Amino acid sequence: MVMDYKMNEKVNFPLEDQFIFLSASFPREDRDKTFFNSASPTQITSAITSISRAILMNGGRLVFGGHPTVSPLILSVARNIQRNLNFKEKKVIIYQSEYFKDIISKHTLRLGEEGYGEIKFTRESSSGIQESLRSMRDQMLTEVKFIAGIFIGGMEGIFDEFKLFREKFPKLPVYPISRPGGATKLILENLLSSYSDKEEIKDQLNHSDLLILDELINSRKYSYLAKIIVDDIIKHRNMRIFVSYSFSNTASYDKFNDLLKRLKYRTYFNFRSSAIDLDTKIKSKDERVLREQLRARIKWANTVVVLIGKKTHERKWVNWEIEEAIKLNREVIGIIIPDESDLKIPSVFKKHGIAILEWNEEKILDRINSIASTITS
Repeated sequence: MVMDYKMNEKVNFPLEDQFIFLSASFPREDRDKTFFNSASPTQITSAITSISRAILMNGGRLVFGGHPTVSPLILSVARNIQRNLNFKEKKVIIYQSEYFKDIISKHTLRLGEEGYGEIKFTRESSSGIQESLRSMRDQMLTEVKFIAGIFIGGMEGIFDEFKLFREKFPKLPVYPISRPGGATKLILENLLSSYSDKEEIKDQLNHSDLLILDELINSRKYSYLAKIIVDDIIKHRNMRIFVSYSFSNTASYDKFNDLLKRLKYRTYFNFRSSAIDLDTKIKSKDERVLREQLRARIKWANTVVVLIGKKTHERKWVNWEIEEAIKLNREVIGIIIPDESDLKIPSVFKKHGIAILEWNEEKILDRINSIASTITS
């Protein structure tokens, strides 16, 4: 799903204004040789360039801690993309401790001043470099709401950032890329030695497919790997909607799903509906079977939309679905069916403080976009 842009085309950016954390650096020979000996500077450069380009081309925003080689490399990628796509906002944010303020390269500062990235300085600690770095990392991973983390090359700092990112965002996908070497290679090796089953590692890293882990371990085709990573990040942004309604309101149900299909072209999230993606008929009259299958569908979703008509308050299954959604911590919204009057709103809405919308396409779009922006899985 990595975007190929052509001039004058209308482009949809699936990662528009979403923040991706990048932890990357080039191991140095004068530091721990464990990192240096396994690292390939050429592959680190290729991986960083490919990942940065894929994220930025899809409208994402990259955030990372400043590094004398990585910072100008990514800002140069951003410059090329920004010139072509005419992005208004800065797509790169660099967190930099004031400890290093006097040694940032002129090239990095110039690219920042030209509008290709923002350099955010964090306070220097009187305790020295390590405490200054710790403070910078903590501020960076506290201030920004990320949707994924990517790790390339590096030394001790990669371990620190990997650990901190997973502590702060345990449900988000993380992508350590092994082939360029350095500390990131050791992270994957440690995971492989700690778990006998790759499926467990996949779940630990919150990937949607085992193929991703295999590519992270083995691939040197970084453009292809970047595409796989971006596609997986986008999958985590899927808006999965379960539609709760009475069969007497089937026409409105169809109308709502037509609306969802139109909304797909007016938002940057992938929409899936229980009506479109799942078999809507449950062929059983056994209440136990009905509950099991409905519960599975509500669990599949991350949002439940309830279509409210005149008789909705009388329908026990609609009320049961709402209560089940609340138990499963799903977002619930009510939408009043058009041309209905003298409605009695089910008491469960007031009980749980559930928002209710009129049938207004703009308001529905705004609400769904608002919910979608909070989705992490």
